[in-house]
Amino acid sequence: MIDSDDIRTLREYLHMTQQDMAQAMGITLRYYKYIESGDRPLTAKPAQALYQHLRGYHSDLVTVAQIVDCISRVE
Repeated sequence: MIDSDDIRTLREYLHMTQQDMAQAMGITLRYYKYIESGDRPLTAKPAQALYQHLRGYHSDLVTVAQIVDCISRVE
């Protein structure tokens, strides 16, 4: 399962702010902060939105298989 450290590490690697990640996931900054702090789980819809964002701008980082695997572990 993707945990808060994974999300934080990905965000930092991409040099994105928490606001950037929230926008990429289609969620509020407040909700994103809950995910990153581990207070809320990452659900499929924000994970899929993040995949779409990464596929569009960072395709060398993400493969379809990796995202499908991540989403299936979230659900």
